[in-house]
Amino acid sequence: MHKNDVTIYGAETLDKYTEGILIKGFQNNNWHATKGNITDKDIETYAAIYQIHGAESAMEYDHSIIKALSNNAECKAKQALLLHRPDEIQFRYPNLHSILLTSHSNVAAVFLGDKHLKDAFYAPAKTKAIIPHGFFDLSKKFQEDPIVIGSHTTWGEMRSVEHALKLLGEIFVLNSTLNRKIVGYLGGAPSMLLQMDYLKSIMFKIHPSLNVKLLDAHQSKLPNTLKHQTGHIIIIDSQNIKPHELELTFNIQLYYLNGGIRTGESSGSAHSSTGIPVILEMNGAENIEKLEVIKIPYTNVEDIGSVNFLKGAQMIINCIDNGNFKTMMRKNFIRSKEFNNTYIAKQYINLLQEL
Repeated sequence: MHKNDVTIYGAETLDKYTEGILIKGFQNNNWHATKGNITDKDIETYAAIYQIHGAESAMEYDHSIIKALSNNAECKAKQALLLHRPDEIQFRYPNLHSILLTSHSNVAAVFLGDKHLKDAFYAPAKTKAIIPHGFFDLSKKFQEDPIVIGSHTTWGEMRSVEHALKLLGEIFVLNSTLNRKIVGYLGGAPSMLLQMDYLKSIMFKIHPSLNVKLLDAHQSKLPNTLKHQTGHIIIIDSQNIKPHELELTFNIQLYYLNGGIRTGESSGSAHSSTGIPVILEMNGAENIEKLEVIKIPYTNVEDIGSVNFLKGAQMIINCIDNGNFKTMMRKNFIRSKEFNNTYIAKQYINLLQEL
């Protein structure tokens, strides 16, 4: 065991983050970083990072992490507890509060943003820190012609295709003269939520008089379609393979939690594109990372139905018309280089060394 050894724990749902940000970042800082397997034994490493995701799909692994934290109360390793979804974690794992009460000073609670830093639930943590999510390596391609509005992500759990279609519908209505080249895009997983008939039925329910064409992202004529785009078009990828011909201009990230607005998320898909994040709340991470975003207004954080999609559409259209979107994308690309995996891991190194 050396003083530059770190073991990183996290569910498979966090593999992209674990490997692409944490492990790669530590290696770039000349640390030996490995992904660990949770056991009930003491941690034999200089430092450990435990990631609690909070997602339903990660519950089994999250529970094992919480158990390990409880069993390793006397562990001498320096430990960082990364809370990916601090709002969801509180009601999903209520016993974590008491574990934090008994934790030693060598355990630090880490947040991706500042929205939940002062929650009473996390107050027992003797050390708390904010370390932002960080960006994956981005292509320096700025999607300007056509404007592409949408997201390549995981739908259903914390982003709704219906919310995205509501926003796109309002944008298309405002662009009824078709004087702006705007294309919608919905891609990622699960495929069942990205089936053409299903999406058509939602759009018809939202805007029955709006003529919108849904096109398969993997049709052979996609590049020609983008070049000579006419009418209201939404490109659909149900294969979870984003077409290389397009990037995102505006990256829809309208997080929700149950019937309300999620306040504890700054996800990987918001850090995988030069596109301007379109958000409701993002754990305050947009301020920490100094990101240019479109923040759609709402009146009640407990009610996702209070979101003003028309106002959000107007904000996006204004951003297109005044040309600000070009500057915003370039600023976000610069931020992505500043908040890269090397920088993020360095913040963890500083924190761990201070414990």
